[in-house]
Amino acid sequence: NKLWATQHRRRKTHPTLPYQLKFSGTRLRNPTGYINPTTHATSLPYITLNLQQKFPLSFLIDTGSNNSFIDPESANQLECTILPTSTSITTALNSFKIEEKAIFPMPPEFKTEGQITLLKFKFHSYFNGLIGMDLLSHLEAKVDLVNLQLVTSKSTLPIFLYTNQASKIFNIPAYSKVILPLPVKTNHGEFYCCTTQLNNELSLSEGLYKSNNNIANVEISNQSDSDKLLYLEYPLETIPYNKNDHIELFNISATPLNNDTPQAPLHILTEHLNPEEKTALTTLCKQFRDIFYNPETPLTFTNKITHSIPTIDNTPIHTKSYRYPFVHKTEVKKQIESMLDQQIIRSSHSPWSAPVWVVPKKLDGTGNRKWRLVIDYRKLNDKTISDRYPIPNINDILDSIGKAKYFSTLDLTSGFHQIEMNPKDIAKTAFTVEGGHYEFTRMPFGLKNAPATFQRVMDSVLGDLNGTICLFYLDDIIIFSPSLQKHLLDIKMVFEKLRAANFKLQPSKSEFLRKEIEFLGHIVTQDGVKPNPNKISAIKKFPCPTNRRAIKSFLGLLGYYRKFIRDFARITKPMTKQLKGKRQVTTDKDFVDAFEQCKTLLSNDPILIHPDFEKPFILTTDASNFALGAVLSQGSLQNDRPVCFASRTLSDTEVNYSTIEKEMLAIIWAVKYFRPYIYGVKFTIVTDHKPLIWLMNFKEPNSKIIRWRLQLMEYNFEIIHKKGSQNVIADALSRADPNLNYNETLTVKPCPTSEKPINEFNTQLILEIDTNTSYQTTTPFKQKIRKKYSQPCFDFDNIVKILKGTLKPNRICAFLADDNNSALIEKAFSTYFAHKKHFKIIRCKSLLHEIVGNPEQNKFIQEYHTNSNHRGIDETFLHLKRETYFPNMKNKISELIRNCETCLKLKYDRQPQNIVFETPETPSKPLDIIHIDIYTINNNFNLTIIDKFSKFAAVYPIPNRNGINCIKAIKNFFSQFGLPKKLIHDQGVEFCNDIFRKFCSQYNILLHVTSFQQSSSNSPVERLHSSLTEIYRIILDTRKKHKLPTDHEEIMSETVITYNNAIHSTTKHTPFELFNGRTHLFEKTIIPNNEHDYLNKLNTFQDKLYSEIKEKLSTNTQQRIEKLNTSRVEPTTVQPNSTIFRKENRRNKLTPRFSLHRTAKDKGKTLVTTRNQKIHKSKIRKISKPPNDLSLSTCIPDLAMGHTNLSSSTTSIAPTS
Repeated sequence: NKLWATQHRRRKTHPTLPYQLKFSGTRLRNPTGYINPTTHATSLPYITLNLQQKFPLSFLIDTGSNNSFIDPESANQLECTILPTSTSITTALNSFKIEEKAIFPMPPEFKTEGQITLLKFKFHSYFNGLIGMDLLSHLEAKVDLVNLQLVTSKSTLPIFLYTNQASKIFNIPAYSKVILPLPVKTNHGEFYCCTTQLNNELSLSEGLYKSNNNIANVEISNQSDSDKLLYLEYPLETIPYNKNDHIELFNISATPLNNDTPQAPLHILTEHLNPEEKTALTTLCKQFRDIFYNPETPLTFTNKITHSIPTIDNTPIHTKSYRYPFVHKTEVKKQIESMLDQQIIRSSHSPWSAPVWVVPKKLDGTGNRKWRLVIDYRKLNDKTISDRYPIPNINDILDSIGKAKYFSTLDLTSGFHQIEMNPKDIAKTAFTVEGGHYEFTRMPFGLKNAPATFQRVMDSVLGDLNGTICLFYLDDIIIFSPSLQKHLLDIKMVFEKLRAANFKLQPSKSEFLRKEIEFLGHIVTQDGVKPNPNKISAIKKFPCPTNRRAIKSFLGLLGYYRKFIRDFARITKPMTKQLKGKRQVTTDKDFVDAFEQCKTLLSNDPILIHPDFEKPFILTTDASNFALGAVLSQGSLQNDRPVCFASRTLSDTEVNYSTIEKEMLAIIWAVKYFRPYIYGVKFTIVTDHKPLIWLMNFKEPNSKIIRWRLQLMEYNFEIIHKKGSQNVIADALSRADPNLNYNETLTVKPCPTSEKPINEFNTQLILEIDTNTSYQTTTPFKQKIRKKYSQPCFDFDNIVKILKGTLKPNRICAFLADDNNSALIEKAFSTYFAHKKHFKIIRCKSLLHEIVGNPEQNKFIQEYHTNSNHRGIDETFLHLKRETYFPNMKNKISELIRNCETCLKLKYDRQPQNIVFETPETPSKPLDIIHIDIYTINNNFNLTIIDKFSKFAAVYPIPNRNGINCIKAIKNFFSQFGLPKKLIHDQGVEFCNDIFRKFCSQYNILLHVTSFQQSSSNSPVERLHSSLTEIYRIILDTRKKHKLPTDHEEIMSETVITYNNAIHSTTKHTPFELFNGRTHLFEKTIIPNNEHDYLNKLNTFQDKLYSEIKEKLSTNTQQRIEKLNTSRVEPTTVQPNSTIFRKENRRNKLTPRFSLHRTAKDKGKTLVTTRNQKIHKSKIRKISKPPNDLSLSTCIPDLAMGHTNLSSSTTSIAPTS
């Protein structure tokens, strides 16, 4: 927002300009800056142009600029051609480049053809553009500031003057409205302004205004208690007004206000007001008539928030509907139709469903009784994830009201229904009534997180007013002010906030301009807070309690106002002691006197004052033999008035404290309790125990007092003494059991519900409705006790008696009953057992068929497994547990299926055994060990030989796989390089024959044949084949590219030469070097003096080299084996004559995957069968031992292998990890 203007002749800039622009090129000397002779203020000349005849734009005339400009935002709203440019502009502070320009048709005001080019640049908060010398020259324009005209060759345009009056400072008195001439963005004519908050105290009033030369007389309000200064840096935003236009005052997200619909009369209570107050309130409410709910139109909703119901899972909950009295059916139907008309609910096809009942609402302002349709969302709430948004503390709200004389309370019309539901969670709100299934499109009552959502949106709407002019707790709003004029302004501010959020008020339940008003169960006055007479009347009419339940109910009702009563603990002691132990209630004289005194105390209309944080606090404490008491007050010591009372009883340990420790404890506890009031300010502690005056100067205090004294060090206080006769402080009511319910009436807490069948619990209670009365106790399984009662009906006393005989400490009791009897059980449990933590109860929904005895259970599993075509463990368990029950079901199913022969033979082994690899033998020199194999490539057979030590390879072409051809090739190798000690080959028929064995025996060569099932022991030659194939493929491709011969023997020879002369990754030498003992490696290392010396040095070097190579090979092999064995297991010992299943390698998809064998001998990693077959243990399937009373073969009628006869005593064992 930087103003552009020309220089004055004396090089002075406009007084409001933050800097002055200098453009490249020669500047003209005739300035367009103009000094108004009347106001002596600098004015800027400008004209208005209708580009594309859409709307007028203001263009500053600057003869000091070589270029013309347009605001980028204005350009983006118009149709124009945007082109890149690179115009440089230099200011007094910096220089920059403009990258885009806009090309428009010539504006019609100039009455000429052509185009104008404007650079895109933001330079002023008011002007849309600037006309520089480029355009003025093109138009042959003259600027006439005397007659305020811009004269071109074909047109004359009026010039307007913009005078920046922002530098002027206005003073606005406290609590007043004034009319001020302020700069606005409208040149001439009428315009509209919304209510605008200029700062925390000053605001622009909403309305229609008229401007002249960008100056308008507007209304400014000061809502504070002190004078404020107004300084405007920029013109006010405006909305151009046309009498034919419709001005949208605020945005409504739901049903818009229909001005043609007749407005319902406002039923606002004004009988308590004088004529002046009544007129002012009525006028204000009529201005905001749209925020009051009209029953003739649908209830709207706010656009500030939607309510979601996050649940732990998406399994729908469906609860049976409740029966409600016939007289309420008409009311239910009426409310359903009303909510459908207002689009609060809609018809539903949701699988979710909750029951409904009808409860009365409190009387409204006219004294009429209304009813509320309540949905029981308890089960939905159980699986709803909690929203931890903080709800205000009622005491904190009451403490914040402060000094005020006028109060108003606002009530939102069905506040929760003015919040939209998140579409994805609407189905969860479904409920059922007689004749229909519906779901909420608005947030219903009864949802777990609804209060948090409502408090969140109220904080968003009224948060900036909270604590200053209003307070709110959910949908209860109170406005408080020190004067009538201020109160009306405060009400208006709250109305504006509610209008902006589209909230609707219930006029009959809202009360205005009261000097004493009910809020959150208390009566708020200008003197302070006192109890609600309606609440106290309930206490006064309470009959004398004669049992423990009645005592708890009375103390709970009385305890709501315990902070108003002095000596609360002492007075109620005769009543509270009746709750200790299991004694009978005795209504003696002390008991009756205490009861009557409690009712009398509240009839005295005690009042607590509002805390004034500008005045010091007085904290008076006292301790008796059984309780602590404290009162926080303000005023002089003899005339102080209470802010709040507090009290508590002593614990069993604290009762044994000494007198001084009890009095000290009272101070420590009271300081912590009232910390929000007294922390950070100086206060006075009053005690009737004189030694505490020297609290900080005890010479030899005990450790407890030292610890407490240190805790007080963070507070600023002084201690004074007051005689006990003058210190009448509230002691405390004995601390009640936190599990007891202290509401006005006993609240029945719903017990948790389990999806498990009742069979799974150890203590079971079943209630059945039957014409015959019976009772039986059974023990279907070990440690499970079931009590079953059958009779025509159950009453409350009967249920209590049953629970007393069934419930056991620290054991969960599961019960199964219909809805009516379940409600009786919940009520009885809440009344007599819920306050005792060691009793627990849970409701179940089903009783499953039970199978008793291991043989019957195994037979049941076996039959189902066979009939279901041998399905898996999890599938079988999930199916069987739906209909039947017996203990340890899944383990028994698992044991039987894991030993089913059909499953073992025909199914995949999902967890095959991986046996650890053994470390192979490492050679110490060439020809210690060689590996041989047949290598086929490009339809040619080759015999490959590799020396395990040096990795030296030899390849001999052979015509076929005949053993004689293989012997010839091997002889050729022996003749060239010598005889090996050991030769390793696989189980190919060309090697496994008598001729080959005799050939090797002739040369004393040790033979080793690899296992057919484990060929990894011949891996060196397999790895050689892979390397040869890669090299062969590359050489063949190269020869084809250069069109060279592709003879197999030539390519294979070149392949072997390449391999043998490449450095091996393990030995770090070429195979040729290590195998033949020559080339530059030996020649450079050994420098002989003579032949004898040469041989000695050669042998020494060779021994050293071979030793290093062996170490490298051994280390490399060991590391590789350890890595491979990370997830492998040691083979398990298998006993002789055990049954095993061997994996079949040659099979089709329909033949068994495993065959049955019996072991004869265990040889470590291999097994020898009774048929003298060797089987590697990695090829057998893991099975577990079958149960004692079920043989392996009983899973199917006959074994697949006819030659095998397994009796029930046969033990099936296989290695397991």
